[in-house]
Amino acid sequence: MKTACRRCLADLEVEIEQLIQALFAEEENADDPAVYVIPPRATQLDLSEAVREELILAVPDYSLCREDCRGICPRCGTDLNTGTCGCQPESDPRWTQLERLKAASTDQEVD
Repeated sequence: MKTACRRCLADLEVEIEQLIQALFAEEENADDPAVYVIPPRATQLDLSEAVREELILAVPDYSLCREDCRGICPRCGTDLNTGTCGCQPESDPRWTQLERLKAASTDQEVD
């Protein structure tokens, strides 16, 4: 399956191997929703719907190009796997008061 890496959006192919078990019946009013109904007087059996549903369930939720993928910078979009970007880390405004206290305490120690 062709997909993109969840973190860096690089194109990649993921191999899917899935055992498919499907039940086909001629009864139109089969109670089990997992049963595929065979049309009356059918000479061929269309497996495409059953195979498609099983493959959709087998697809991994998230794909990574490699386990240690660093992704892309949320600000400039640089691929962090190829190098670093020049963006400065954004400070969280919730820590502003603590940073002021730290700066004030280091100023007092210097005096």
